[in-house]
Amino acid sequence: MSGPSRFAVAKQELLTDLERVVADLFGGNAQMRHKRGSTWNVANPHRANSKPKQMVVWLSGAVRGGFKDFTNPDVVKGDVIDLVAFVLEGRIDDASRKAAIEWAEDRYGIREMDPAEKERRAQEHREKQEELKRQAEIDAAANRTRARKLFYSAEAQILDTPVDIYLQSRGIDLRAIKGLGHAIRYLPNAEYWMGAPHDADGKKMGKGPVFDAMLCAFINDNHQIAACHFTFLADGGAGKADVSRFGDDLSAKLMMCPTSGLFIPLTNGGSLLNLKEAVQVRSTDMWTLHEGVEDSLSTALLQPDLRCIAVGALAGLGTLPRHPNQGGFLVMKDNDWCKPQVELQFNKSIARLRSWGKPVEVANMPDQWGKDVNDAINRETEHDG
Repeated sequence: MSGPSRFAVAKQELLTDLERVVADLFGGNAQMRHKRGSTWNVANPHRANSKPKQMVVWLSGAVRGGFKDFTNPDVVKGDVIDLVAFVLEGRIDDASRKAAIEWAEDRYGIREMDPAEKERRAQEHREKQEELKRQAEIDAAANRTRARKLFYSAEAQILDTPVDIYLQSRGIDLRAIKGLGHAIRYLPNAEYWMGAPHDADGKKMGKGPVFDAMLCAFINDNHQIAACHFTFLADGGAGKADVSRFGDDLSAKLMMCPTSGLFIPLTNGGSLLNLKEAVQVRSTDMWTLHEGVEDSLSTALLQPDLRCIAVGALAGLGTLPRHPNQGGFLVMKDNDWCKPQVELQFNKSIARLRSWGKPVEVANMPDQWGKDVNDAINRETEHDG
């Protein structure tokens, strides 16, 4: 019986040594302050002005060694062999993968290993992968519990809180939204964990600064809260918190727990369903999809009978779960996508929705009105003023 392939041996060695591999491959593009236990955000070395928040390498679970550049996720993604291939060669194809395998063989002395040693290591790797899969299932369940407990610990009454004031600053009057759901809460003194101190290995050494926050619940197709979306607020809710002092590439909006396959149900098309019932709607119900919470609420102001959903980011559009009560989709497209790879990602997501056999329409604001519906309503307010 033949032993493990060159590919398999190289991959298992890279996965075992992954943290050092990332540091060596990316150098200064792998700053330790962007290493957060299960993920390491890195700057793409082959794209000008790349920011760490745009590219991630997963460090734990069954996806350990996988990576994705969110600005070009249909091309720049893959496993640890693809990661090495991309960094070394600037592309992912058969030739670059061969170069990555040779790089790993040189790094770990694989060519000098006897067949018995290769097989022993391969068996260790298979056992480790099974353990990682089991741990990933445990972690996913823990994430759901963590997100649910945090969401329900926040304040359900959001009127006249900093959340209300923040949304008013964005031209959104919650009192005027028909069928507002229960996916938004107010969390005072929320920790901004990206501003916390970390040691040289990226391990968190203390708590980060605190801000008031708008907390939104991501749910899955089983109606379970599985993640939370934070918008950290300035004092009194006068805009988003200024987090630039913690890093010029950081955002006042963060996700807690993975959000793939999840969505935020913001309005219920005029009905007053609770959060658990948010996907139990008429079979003819049209889902209106947006990236952002503010954009979704803005559409609800203009068209109160639409059921408005936020997916958190463009990537979330491509992982929206299928549900039998989805009658169709109106997808609100932003106007600030000027890169072909982003258009490709959007078009792929639309094709996926259409493959479900439901009507799908795409709409966007006129360019002169801004990038999205929230820009448009604020432009109208400014014009009227």
